[in-house]
Formats: sequence, C-alpha cells, structure tokens
Amino acid sequence: MVDLGRRFYGIAEIAQAIGVERQLVTVWRRRSSHDMPPPDDELTSGPLWTAATIEPWIIATRARLSNTGNPAGEPVAVLTRRYARRLFRLLALLLEEPQNNEAVLSTLSGLGQLHPAMAEAAKASGLDSSSRRDLADLAALAQAAAGVADGAAPEADLSGLLDRCLPAAPAAARLLSRATTE
Repeated sequence: MVDLGRRFYGIAEIAQAIGVERQLVTVWRRRSSHDMPPPDDELTSGPLWTAATIEPWIIATRARLSNTGNPAGEPVAVLTRRYARRLFRLLALLLEEPQNNEAVLSTLSGLGQLHPAMAEAAKASGLDSSSRRDLADLAALAQAAAGVADGAAPEADLSGLLDRCLPAAPAAARLLSRATTE
C-alpha cells in the first residue's frame, strides 16, 4: 500500500494508492461512480485533487475493495469481460516485436489483481460445471500472472508466458459467449 500524505493527487496517484489500474480510476471518474469526488482543478495533464478532497475517498475505497475482493463487486459476466480484456491485451503485447516488458508486467499485474475475484467466482452457485471449470482455469492463470508480476517468479518466465496464456483464450472466449447470451 502506498503511504497517503501527498498534497495533490492525479489519476495515477489515486490508482497507485488504491492498488488498481489507472484505467479503472479513469472510468470511475468518467462515470461519476463509486462516489468519487469531482476534481478540485483540471490541468492540461488531467484532473487534480487535493489531499483533503480525495484521501477520505481513497481510504473508504480501499476498505470497500478489501471487503469484496472484487474491485467493482461485479457479477460473473462483468468480471469475465474485465478478465478477457486483460488476457487478450496481454496476448497482443506478448506477440509484439520488440516486446515491451514494462507493458507486459503492468498487464500481468492487472490480470493478477483479478485472481481473488476469479477464484471466488469459480465457486459461485448457479454456474454450470463447464463455466466453473473455465473460471477456475482462468483464476489459476491470474494467480501465476500475479507471481510473475510481483517478482515471485523470475522475469525469465516472460519467455514462456505466451505458451501459458494461449490455452486460456478459448476458456475466456467460451465464458464471454455465455455471458452475452445470458
């Protein structure tokens, strides 16, 4: 966790303080969701909040996220779409020449953040056994991604990452297909 105590916060600082991706904070702001306070000022570089405005919200949001284990408390279909976007982005990054390891590690981190929610979703009642199995497979990949992103696994694991991610794509596609028909 990042120590609070800054004077000013932008999107990146808020995301870092909460432990989520910048894109998620941007979406919350754009949609005026999660009771996010409006910025105190708008600069060319983006919105700016003072500590007095945003730190209480950061603390409340941290508490809410730690209680749910799921950043937005989403249903399985929404969680699946979030996971699939990150997985497919990771696959695209792994196929780029030259490979941008910083972008790969950032995407791995985002994928790894979904592990607790995916593992919980795999246990949810009301899912057929195929969906449960697919969710469990995706949760296992998210757990492995978190290990690589956190440095628990060596960065050399990036070379074999494509081989580990490709089999997850059909499971994600099946879950996406089911989610759109529900």
